[in-house]
Order: sequence, then C-alpha cells, then structure tokens
Amino acid sequence: MVQIVEARERTSLRSRADLATAQRIVVKVGTSTVSRPDGSVSLGRIGHIVEQLSELHLAGRDVMLVSSGAVGVGRGKLRKQQLFSRSVQSSIGGGPLEPPSVNACAAAGQSGVMGLYEQLFGQYDVLCAQVLVSPADFHQEAKVDQLKHSLLWLLSHQTIPGLNEN
Repeated sequence: MVQIVEARERTSLRSRADLATAQRIVVKVGTSTVSRPDGSVSLGRIGHIVEQLSELHLAGRDVMLVSSGAVGVGRGKLRKQQLFSRSVQSSIGGGPLEPPSVNACAAAGQSGVMGLYEQLFGQYDVLCAQVLVSPADFHQEAKVDQLKHSLLWLLSHQTIPGLNEN
C-alpha cells in the first residue's frame, strides 16, 4: 500500500473522535456495501455514504473514496443479460453459456457504479472523478508519483477522487 500524503503530514488516529480534526479522510466502501446479495445496487447505503462524504467535503475536508463493487454489480447485470440470452438461445437450439470473467464483470459494473456516484454527488453540487488503478501502478515509482500528483490535483480543485482497482 502506498501512502499518498508526505511523511511529515501523516498523523495516526487513536479514536473516532480524532476524525473531527482530520483534514484528509479516505473512505473504503466494499462490495457488500455497494451491492445487494442479488448483485443489484444498494441505493440506500450508497446514498447515505455520498451524503456524509459530501457534507465533509463541503465543510472543507479533503475526501477520497475507495470503492469496490464493480465486479458484484457487473455480475448482476451480466447475469440478467445471460438469462435473456439463454432464453433466446434455447429457442434456437444454442448450447450453454460460459460464465463471465471477473474482468468482464468489472467492465460491465464500473460505469454503472461510477455513474451512480456522479449523479448522487451532483445532488450536492460536488464533483467526483473516477481514478482507475491496477496493482502495477503501485510498483513503479514514476506511476506512484503520477497517481499522487493526480490525486492531489483533484483534491486541490475541490473534486472527490473515486478510486477503483480492476
């Protein structure tokens, strides 16, 4: 894991009360928060999180969102598509359908998840920006520097970066 802030800026939070004075807040939202067991999007949970992050942002805090869920949401979308395709294929005598890969699920879900964040943050006049990263981005110093520069630029221009690794 790469620390985005410089060493002299890092502080350890000892309790939840320390969040009241934190200037930069990074929130990790996992797949089970973003999606329901059937793969559909959990609008209520996401909406509540976006409302809280928007309030922090509008109060002058630097907020970054690390979001999972694209694979789960994409799997649900592709499952529906496969059910439709299966009914069409069965009527024309086609064989069984291959399950989608993790990458296919992520591709199908990422635009929906980010689009939802964009719409919800927009309700608070807050801009968010999608930042896609891969494990390779954390192994080369030049890429780490580029990512750090991009994140700091977005934060300095009142934009909430939404990071997702696929």
